Amino acid sequence: MIYQCRCHSARFVNSAFAMAQISVIMDPQMYLIGGGVGGGFNIFADELRASFHKYCLAPSVGTRILPASLGNDAAMYGSAFLAMQG
Repeated sequence: MIYQCRCHSARFVNSAFAMAQISVIMDPQMYLIGGGVGGGFNIFADELRASFHKYCLAPSVGTRILPASLGNDAAMYGSAFLAMQG
């Protein structure tokens, strides 16, 4: 059980590090976490945000990290939209 928690923590730290590196080049105002991962966002949000702030440069500190509003249903809505386009 402890091993699994450490693995998940390492993934969030790695994700936060990658997001911080992207922020150096792209300077996004926010990151949206969606899909299956977005469904459990409240479980790891604080750790992800803390890790991001640890690795990001000062201009990126205000970057928000939020769950995508459509969550895991985004692909379904996108497919329906494309199907209606003809």
